[in-house]
Amino acid sequence: MQVKHALFIRARLVPFVCLVFFSAEALSLRGETQQHKTEVSDGNRLTYLDDFSNPYYPNLQFPKLITPQWVGEKGVEAVVTLGIDDMREVERYEAYLRPILDRLRELYGYSPVSIVTNRVDPSDPQLQKWLAEGVTIEAHTADHPCPCLRDGDFEKAKSTYDRCVDQIAKIPGNHPVAFRFPCCDSLNTPSPRAFAEIINARTPEENFLQASSSICAPLTVDDPDLPRNLVENTNGTPRFSRYIPFELFVNKVENYPYPFPVAKLCWEFPLAVPSDWQAQKLQKPNNPKTVDDLKAAVDATVIKRGMANIVFHPHGWIRSDQMVDVIDHAANRWQDKIRFLNFSECIDRLNKHLLSGQPLRAEDGTDNGVRLLDLNADGYLDVVIGNRKLQQTRLWKPDQAAWDENVFPVLVVDAPTPRDAEKKPSGAGDAGVRFGVLSPGGAASFLVRNEKQAGVWHFHDGNWRHDPAMLAGLVLDGQPVMTSRNGVDQGVRLRDLNADGICEVIVSNPEQNAVFQWNAKTKQWIKQAFGLPENALLVDAEGRDAGLRFVDVNEDGYADVLFSDDYAFGLYLFDSMHTGWSDQVLTGDRSAEKTIPQITRAARNNGAWFAKRHLWVQNEGTTRLPGGVDRRSFAELLGDRPAEPKSPGASLRSIELPEGFEVELVAAEPLVRDPVAFDWGADGALYVVEMIDYPEGLDGKGQGGGRVSVLRDLDKDGVYDQATVMVDGLNFPTGVMAWRDGVLITAAPDILFVQDTDGDDVADRQETLFTGFGLGNQQHRVNGLVYGLDHWLYLANGSSGGKVSAGEKSVDVRGRDIRIAPDASLVETVTGQTQYGRDRDDWGNWFGCNNPNPIFHFVLAEQYLNRNPFAGATSSMRDILEGSRRVFPLARIISHCNRNIRPLGAPAIFTSAGSTILYRDTLFGPEYADATFTSEPAYNLIHRRRLVSEGTTFVSRRFAEDKQTEFLRSSDPWFRPTRIRVGPGGALYVADMYRRVIEHPKWLDPEVIQKTNVRDGHDRGRIYRIRPVGSSRQAPLDYDQLEVRDLVNELESPSGFRRDLAQRMLIWQADPKIMPLLEQMVAGGKTPQGRLHALHTLNALERLNESTLVQALEDPHPAVRRQAIQIAEPFLQAPSPDLSERILALGTDPDPQIQLQLLYTLGQWSDDEAAQLLGQMLLQTCADPYLRIAALSSLNESNVAAVFEVIGPELGQAEMESILRPLFASLARLADPELQDKVLLALGSGQGTPQAWQLDALAEWLDARREPGGTVRGTLAQLPSEASNRLFKTARTWIVDPAATDQQKRYALRLLMTSDLGTPGDLDLVAELLSPEQSPKMQSYAVSALERRGDLAAIERLLADLAARAPERRAGILDSVFRLPLGPTMLLEKIEQGELTVSLLDAHRKQRLRNAADVSIANRAKALFETAPDKDRGRVLEQHAHVASLQGDPLRGKGLFEKQCSTCHELAGMGRAIGSNLATLRDRTPEGLMVAILDPNRAVEPRYLEYQVENAEGRIFSGLILSESEANVVLATADGKKHTMPRQQIVDLRTSGQSLMPEGLEKELSPQQLADVMAFVAAGGSVATDHPPDSG
Repeated sequence: MQVKHALFIRARLVPFVCLVFFSAEALSLRGETQQHKTEVSDGNRLTYLDDFSNPYYPNLQFPKLITPQWVGEKGVEAVVTLGIDDMREVERYEAYLRPILDRLRELYGYSPVSIVTNRVDPSDPQLQKWLAEGVTIEAHTADHPCPCLRDGDFEKAKSTYDRCVDQIAKIPGNHPVAFRFPCCDSLNTPSPRAFAEIINARTPEENFLQASSSICAPLTVDDPDLPRNLVENTNGTPRFSRYIPFELFVNKVENYPYPFPVAKLCWEFPLAVPSDWQAQKLQKPNNPKTVDDLKAAVDATVIKRGMANIVFHPHGWIRSDQMVDVIDHAANRWQDKIRFLNFSECIDRLNKHLLSGQPLRAEDGTDNGVRLLDLNADGYLDVVIGNRKLQQTRLWKPDQAAWDENVFPVLVVDAPTPRDAEKKPSGAGDAGVRFGVLSPGGAASFLVRNEKQAGVWHFHDGNWRHDPAMLAGLVLDGQPVMTSRNGVDQGVRLRDLNADGICEVIVSNPEQNAVFQWNAKTKQWIKQAFGLPENALLVDAEGRDAGLRFVDVNEDGYADVLFSDDYAFGLYLFDSMHTGWSDQVLTGDRSAEKTIPQITRAARNNGAWFAKRHLWVQNEGTTRLPGGVDRRSFAELLGDRPAEPKSPGASLRSIELPEGFEVELVAAEPLVRDPVAFDWGADGALYVVEMIDYPEGLDGKGQGGGRVSVLRDLDKDGVYDQATVMVDGLNFPTGVMAWRDGVLITAAPDILFVQDTDGDDVADRQETLFTGFGLGNQQHRVNGLVYGLDHWLYLANGSSGGKVSAGEKSVDVRGRDIRIAPDASLVETVTGQTQYGRDRDDWGNWFGCNNPNPIFHFVLAEQYLNRNPFAGATSSMRDILEGSRRVFPLARIISHCNRNIRPLGAPAIFTSAGSTILYRDTLFGPEYADATFTSEPAYNLIHRRRLVSEGTTFVSRRFAEDKQTEFLRSSDPWFRPTRIRVGPGGALYVADMYRRVIEHPKWLDPEVIQKTNVRDGHDRGRIYRIRPVGSSRQAPLDYDQLEVRDLVNELESPSGFRRDLAQRMLIWQADPKIMPLLEQMVAGGKTPQGRLHALHTLNALERLNESTLVQALEDPHPAVRRQAIQIAEPFLQAPSPDLSERILALGTDPDPQIQLQLLYTLGQWSDDEAAQLLGQMLLQTCADPYLRIAALSSLNESNVAAVFEVIGPELGQAEMESILRPLFASLARLADPELQDKVLLALGSGQGTPQAWQLDALAEWLDARREPGGTVRGTLAQLPSEASNRLFKTARTWIVDPAATDQQKRYALRLLMTSDLGTPGDLDLVAELLSPEQSPKMQSYAVSALERRGDLAAIERLLADLAARAPERRAGILDSVFRLPLGPTMLLEKIEQGELTVSLLDAHRKQRLRNAADVSIANRAKALFETAPDKDRGRVLEQHAHVASLQGDPLRGKGLFEKQCSTCHELAGMGRAIGSNLATLRDRTPEGLMVAILDPNRAVEPRYLEYQVENAEGRIFSGLILSESEANVVLATADGKKHTMPRQQIVDLRTSGQSLMPEGLEKELSPQQLADVMAFVAAGGSVATDHPPDSG
């Protein structure tokens, strides 16, 4: 099967005007298919001619009106106008303008400047002097209101315009032609209403203007015709777009620096960006950058052959000499190619050279029958003139730069018939000429039928051809359909409704409502079974705008109907050519609660238009709204209706990208379905993983149906043509990588190798290389396959774990990511746990993500930390995100965990972050050198961030320009970006699974499952490519054809993908000829990336020699040196003096990551100098937690004595405090008897009062030396008694001494409560610190100390007066008691004896006791507690269903939350972030919260399962596993503490299989209290200040 999809769209929101290619299989057009690769023209490209008033229709794709078409001067390519604003004070303007006028006169012999004026004395003599110099005086407004339409007073707005125009017209010899809206560069001041009702009207003195210069035209990187240096700053940011003053500023037409008509009567001369106001606002007045950017704007305008209308003021924002500088630049650089004109000259030349002397407005100001349209679809505007003076067609010949003139066969405007004359006292009437596309090929046609003329004409080969047959069938009620009657518009429009490239005919007026479709076979129009919806009219009885617009609101590629007037409104979606606009979304009258803003008001334009997926309204009533506009997003208009799937083309058009990028569709169904991963082979083939069996198998019961397909681009145009299923029947496959002559596939429980041996792209051989991966949630299974510099493949674990084997050996991979060596059948765990998509940068730094966290840095390497389990508790996985986790979707936020659709704009936070990748290429430009991208399929977007180096790690910051947007976002809720990759050419590829439901059914509400097909979209899927506008596609990948020498050269490719592929191919081939080439590259390669790959290639081939390694250790790039240190480790068994010297010299290297690696490596080297360096570096780096733990991990039996010799004398220094405990824990296990004596001597040294650190270090030493179940008295006996007595005496003194510091008290408590050392008196001293008179901090120290002691006497003191303790203290005591072996037993005894009450225990603690592993404890708990929670949680939910309807109070809920929930959850700054993040909760409905609270085990993510860890001392820790390594387990307990437990001290580790959140909360809270808690959570922790009565 071969299907071609050649679709692309420019970076941002523009009407989509291009040719598209589809096949019948790929895209069904509402039941009508294109049977072969067929060009479909844009049948709606001329509909703008029917707009009643829309000043914002042009865009980059709109046909151009270049300067040579109208300037009338050979060789002139561009026009610049200088329009100075706001004149009131003539003298001030003369002073400012004089240098500018003089310079223009020197250059051109006169001074073409236009002064846009508010008020002036028409008799002022200075005005005549200016006019004589070539200056024109144009109109602003008399009062300068910003905006012009404001304060609810339309007449006031018209008056200020009228008075200004009439006054300026009184200046002798001045003929004003142009107007500018006040503040149009800073506010949304222009409006379709103002154009239609003010500018295009006449003043009381019958004056009118012919042009406006009010709409900004920023030039952007989206325009491929413009060199990037003109539209980008040197740092890669947009040069001109940054001047747009605020987000809601919509007064702009991007990339259209050409004049264009508005509402048929008025020229718009778009403004160059920046204006001087915009510039001073952004970068202060008179900034040289403003001048540079104005020069760039002029240069870009010349390239575009357009007009630059420069706005400036004498207000101190730009100096006149700076304006002269701009003029000189234009004149000197472009000479005769550029022409300065005033506004009047522009109008004169447009009228003369473009319009054959026929202006847009007739002598009386009415429509003169002039239309500008692209007749032959060549991208240039042509001219049609149809009035009583001239009927002419003017076709622009771009290759000849000349006009071809011909007759136009009909009148566009005509005088009204006599009986209508009283209604139209002046001007001509609408003759009813309606343009559209009515013939194949896309050229213009028109339809007309009035009392004098009738017919259809097609433009063909430069002439109009009459088609007399094409009126057949245009009949209603036996009468011919009229396009105009007595000069009145009858509401006939040509519009392509079904996207077949041919327009239908719509008839809509108060008497008629019909749609006709042309039947090419019968050659007649066929009236369809549908018309426009009820109350929807195009025109009223007088031919006026009735408030209806055709707009594709649901973005499916078909025009929907939206109407709104004084009485009614409605939105109806187009369904098909059978039923028309039958899908009613919203309708009603003005009394309805939800309405659509009026498009017309009393049959007059109300200022509405459509842009950026919004309806915008600007009029006198919107001034006080944000941005001065009323707006409704398409998502708001669609409301809560389900989203339907879109065709590939329509979904493509729903994508929004930053300026300068474009997106292309390179594959779609049926070529590909449900893509979740992909990789390229050496021959350019694309291997795609298709998880067709998601979410629960093809049969809903787990039947595997995933597959891998091979896509090929046969014609090498960058779009895939052919798909072949390589292997199917896979069990939820998640990853793929081309490997040798086959592919590796991750499909838990296996990693497979499949191979095509006969060249037909179908696998003939399949082998299981690894097996044993966990089978949890399909979204959380093993995935990834990313190539490491070390020739290992790295995988994300997901969260399913497993015991993975390759042969007889198995590895437990729970809680850790994995790396494999497929050729050697090796598997190992590595630092971190990634949910979906682990990745690395060019230098070997690894990163990952999980649902709420877009990026982690895996700072520390597990293989080194495993050497010393007591090195410390610093997490190896660092959340490096800086700032908020907010994302900014474009689509309606549809949570299928929630039965409601949240409104657009509701806060969205990462909930499905995945596939975080590093951008490893140069195509996107230098500003992307440290960029990361993360997919967010739940919110239909891709997020970008920037890595910033921070010592040994990084911080990740949002791109500055993404404050409220994203790199990619789609308005299509079915768009599900699962996997993103940087392709061989540097473009970003996106796999779109395209599903209605992306959430796993495990998380769905049962009602949603019943009502929704969770497999909707399983037959669809798309792959997109994103690249900079104008970038050329790199040649197709053909590494299979390269010689080995060429592959070596590819190690220096700018493409990270190509470098990785070249490296592994060189290793597979192992050609001896490449070794000298690789050594040469290590020594003198052009790029550090190339040198690094060459070094690793030699190492993997086991052909690296010491000489080459030493060269790498001296490399100028720190990343090469860092990697060389690690690679050197095997050589350190017997290093040469040169290598040793070079390694040791790196001890002074300032690069933190070199320090990190060197600290690791020193522990692999048995050498006295290395040990001394390790000690020195430990002293220097102990403030950095990552360097500190790296150094401590390197301690071993062979180097610990030498290290202690270096650090021993410095132990009392304050900066050493952070390493004391892990240091002494390590020393206690590694020291030989001789070193033990030295350590004890240090601990007991000194005279007088000991230092605090000595008490703490001694306690740590004693802990580490004690055997499980033993005592420490024997160990303590090694310390001289004098020293021992002094330390303990000091400890007892500090406990009771008010002057002692917190640190002294804490360390004293720790020592006294070590094992059995403390006396009963010591216990009493500690217990006294639990008194309420003590500070909370001191009470907390005392609880920890008594827990440390842990015997019955300590527990007795902990439980004493428990009921009287403050709630937080009581919770801490219970946490401690529960951890102690004898704690639960004594607690139950106290309850049984009546000393304590059951009410002191919350639901979670009761659950722990009932579920205790000790059967006797569990039985006693069940007997004590009245009733156990009902195990049938569905029944509990049913019994409490009424709670959802209760009115909850967030303030009361806050107190209940603090008591019942804050132990594990954090919200609004209260509680502990142990359990799931409530801030990211997507379902806040009462029903959803009821399930979460009363049935917490319905769907538990593995990371929120409760674990119990029993250590060698019998203490039981209960909590969540934060991270695991081969050496340690890090557990977060409910008291907010993190416990790092060496595995060698763990006796038992088990999970209850349940959430940390207990069942049975209904036993603790009344129904009203449940409602209160839910209200608090639903409000996100936000509460009012008023406190209602307690709900009881």
